[in-house]
Amino acid sequence: KLGEPVMTALLYAFCFVFPALCSFSEKFRDTKVSILFYRLFYFFLILFIGLRFEVGPDWGAYQKIKVLHGDLKEWLSMNIQYVHFEDAGYTVLNSIANSLDYGIWLPNLVCAIIFCTGLTLFCNRLPNKWLALAVSIPWLVIVFSFNSTRQSAAFGLSLIALTLLFDRRKLGFIICIIAAVLFHASAIIMLFFGLLATSSRKISRKMVYMLVTIVIAYLFFIFFIEYRLESLFDNYLRASLQSDGAEIRLALNCLPAVLF
Repeated sequence: KLGEPVMTALLYAFCFVFPALCSFSEKFRDTKVSILFYRLFYFFLILFIGLRFEVGPDWGAYQKIKVLHGDLKEWLSMNIQYVHFEDAGYTVLNSIANSLDYGIWLPNLVCAIIFCTGLTLFCNRLPNKWLALAVSIPWLVIVFSFNSTRQSAAFGLSLIALTLLFDRRKLGFIICIIAAVLFHASAIIMLFFGLLATSSRKISRKMVYMLVTIVIAYLFFIFFIEYRLESLFDNYLRASLQSDGAEIRLALNCLPAVLF
């Protein structure tokens, strides 16, 4: 009876300890072995996240979403009629999974691939990729990606967009953010990072990018957010919902904020 919990604990510990140990040696970080281990760990994270079973408080909620949005034709007819497309990317994944009888596994695995790809690409651009990966394990991987499937896919696409922005690939950045919004509407905020990163001295180029950003943000607001404002206001403000863990999560940010 103690074997399974111990093995589970060791598996979670491995997720943090392995990248942490790999981050210590500067010589190791630039070797071919390090690159190989980095890629293997990437595939390990995909399987670890994507093949989880009944993990996270929202597991039941995602099962209900799969049932409600399983019929792609019905979803399309309803959303075209009312001109809104809530979480279109995740809904299409569920529809494909239902048609192939893959259940919740296909959406979870695809979202895990997107999240892990974005995370590893972004960490790879940092001075110590292994350290960045180790720091991301406790919260981003074990808590965030295990529980928030749609949000994790949107986050992964946002990280891919940022890596493209590092290379001044603005079109790729915009496309990735649009794809991220198809999983979670909150990703639309990332478009303005591209506006801040515009380094062109020509005012005309900055104005064009600003105009494109505003137009895209407005269209996504109309199609993805506007019709939900009333329900969001009722659920989060009028209902006076409170999070019991809010204080401890805010407290965790105090020390880094003071050091910064």
